[in-house]
Amino acid sequence: MIDMVSGPGTTFAELLRRHRSAAGLTQRELARRAGLSTTAVRDLEQRRTWRPTERSVSRLCAALQLGPRPAAALRRAAASGTDRTSTKDRPAPGGRPVVSILGPLRIQRGTEAVDLTSARQRALLARLAMSPGRTVGRADLLKVLWEGEQPESAVNLLHTYVARLRRLLDPVPAGRAATSTLVHAPGGYRLDLDEDQLDLLRFQRLVREATEAGVPARAVARLADALALWRDDPLGDVDMLAGHPAVASLTAWLTLAALRYADLLDERGDYATVVNALRPIAARCPLDEQVHARFILALGATGRQSEAYAEYNGIVRRLADQLGADPGTELRQYHQRLLRQQWTGSRRVTAWAEFRVVVPVPSQAPAPVADFTGRADELRRLGEALVPSAGSVARPSSRVCVVAGPAGMGKTALALVAAERLEAAFPDGQLYADLRGGSTRPATTGEVLTRFLLGLGVTDGRVPGDEESAAALLRSLLAARRVLIVLDDARDAAQVRPLLPGRGGSRMLVTSRNRLVTLEGARRLDLTTLGTQEALDLLAESVPSKRSGGGDRAALAVVSACGHLPLALRIVGLRLATRPHDTLTDLSRRLADPDRRLDELRVGDLDLRAAFRSSVERLPAATARTFRLLAVAPGPLPGLEAVAALLDRPVAVVDEELHQLVDAGLLPVAGPGQIRLPELLRSYGRELAQCQESVGERAAAIARLAAWRDALALRLTRAGIRNVAQRTPSWRSVDAEVRRVAEAGGREVPHTGSGVLAIGRQAG
Repeated sequence: MIDMVSGPGTTFAELLRRHRSAAGLTQRELARRAGLSTTAVRDLEQRRTWRPTERSVSRLCAALQLGPRPAAALRRAAASGTDRTSTKDRPAPGGRPVVSILGPLRIQRGTEAVDLTSARQRALLARLAMSPGRTVGRADLLKVLWEGEQPESAVNLLHTYVARLRRLLDPVPAGRAATSTLVHAPGGYRLDLDEDQLDLLRFQRLVREATEAGVPARAVARLADALALWRDDPLGDVDMLAGHPAVASLTAWLTLAALRYADLLDERGDYATVVNALRPIAARCPLDEQVHARFILALGATGRQSEAYAEYNGIVRRLADQLGADPGTELRQYHQRLLRQQWTGSRRVTAWAEFRVVVPVPSQAPAPVADFTGRADELRRLGEALVPSAGSVARPSSRVCVVAGPAGMGKTALALVAAERLEAAFPDGQLYADLRGGSTRPATTGEVLTRFLLGLGVTDGRVPGDEESAAALLRSLLAARRVLIVLDDARDAAQVRPLLPGRGGSRMLVTSRNRLVTLEGARRLDLTTLGTQEALDLLAESVPSKRSGGGDRAALAVVSACGHLPLALRIVGLRLATRPHDTLTDLSRRLADPDRRLDELRVGDLDLRAAFRSSVERLPAATARTFRLLAVAPGPLPGLEAVAALLDRPVAVVDEELHQLVDAGLLPVAGPGQIRLPELLRSYGRELAQCQESVGERAAAIARLAAWRDALALRLTRAGIRNVAQRTPSWRSVDAEVRRVAEAGGREVPHTGSGVLAIGRQAG
């Protein structure tokens, strides 16, 4: 039997290490003998865990076969927390930071405590630590730091807080480079910590090992180590995070781990340990029926009957006073076991399937653009569709809402702003994926499902290999959560359908150039161009006042040339920013030329022509030709017959192709006499026609339209309608276009043909 007495001030870690070495045991061997994890023993010896539980110390004493005196000394060292307070052999500052959030916020470097006196710095660190290794959006951080209206300097202040916090976390010695723990990431910031630096990550790993343990005793040991990390209410001293959904979820995960731990001990009849484990949790969760049910039974089983009845009466009274509710079925069942003193027998054991792997609330959606302008009505409609207001007489919220519109219409910007504003309505987080529908390599269902499942805490090895099983698991995980799924740039309904949430409170917001008409139960918001004032406001956000020479007239000219299209207006702003001597007047002159307009609307990787190209390339060949010839038409076409004449195609076929253009976002929905491409799309279509349609083909199309006009004029004249040409000014444009195309081709324009004659007979 080993008997080793320590001197005063000796730390628990030192004593444990000496006793283990004297016993000739490795950390792994000691952990196995004591029923603890190797990591738990290592943390104790390396002073990452300061106050081990009484139960863990007793197990270590037994495993080391300590006599009464050394065992008492080891217990005193554990109880006094000398690892935390002793200055003996304390390493110099400069080690890696260690952050603890499963209780009051605590940060150390080595064994030196790092003092954070600023409330906003503490809140910033705490929010980042709840999402280790994940980017937390700037908007999320600003909302944490400033409740309600933010000051104009909020973004600059955030940068300042980040810089100060980075210096505290990563002081770089002179002449030495260091990798920062707090890093800037697209749209926000990320805190890169490993398991040795963050108690939440250790808790996650221990719970994961417990869920995967095939032996109940091993699961009990892992959960005991995990719960030993729970010091108090998570981040209870960070007032700015009071009520934050991520903190509430973290508390719920900790509580669920304790419930599973209690159920496993209940199976073994170890009620004394259940009492010790659940007493502090019952005090923190006065209305949690599951916690109090197990606590009451454990009190009774350990001979504290009067305390058990008092606890039961207390929660019944609190439920009635605070919630107006009666005890639930499970609490009543445990009360019956207490009355019958039924300590063994039928039990409800928390199933592993109920235990969610502990992860922070996902926040995957990027931050919206800073200069977002307008769209107030669209934002209101999206909010009402996804989260109807109380007392609303409208339809119930839709499981999925589709924002559809042409390329460059601002669909993504609108969706991200809506997601940010709806954050409070979805406390379990947001999932986001760019489906790349406009690219040559759209995202696959499998890769998006994997991304979402990992974001919801499923470990990599447990993601199902087949898409059907993965989709079913996603629906199961979402059923008990309120998560907003944002899918950007969907190609078609088939790409979206496997990702839809099932029953429950989760919702989906999709953007697409396609209207996704076959997506069942979806509400659609067809996005159109900005109004004149909204377009001017967006332009003003992008263009410095000193560069707006020409005033309102130049701004109106630019807005008109850009077709009120958000992407085109953003490109204009960037072009002016990169050309110091240009003004709005200069740019308006260049944009006035339709043949060079698309060349001007390109800067860096933003290219309006490329955005249009990706939409057109997805069309069937016949529909793409319809798009090109519509661009050649000189003005609005007054109906399907006019388009049929232009194309020399049957009316029914043309009608289907026009619907395909509408669904693809390439043709606006308009009334009779308004079949015409928007001006920028028309410019692009003309470019395509010049490359892919011969002069003769273009001339013949215009000639067919002219012949149809003549036949219609004849029919109207016979019906007694005069001055047809004056009533239809666009026909004069047809004549001009016929002459222009004929002259460009150096040939006579044919005015006859089977299609023209057929349409002429219909008109006559």
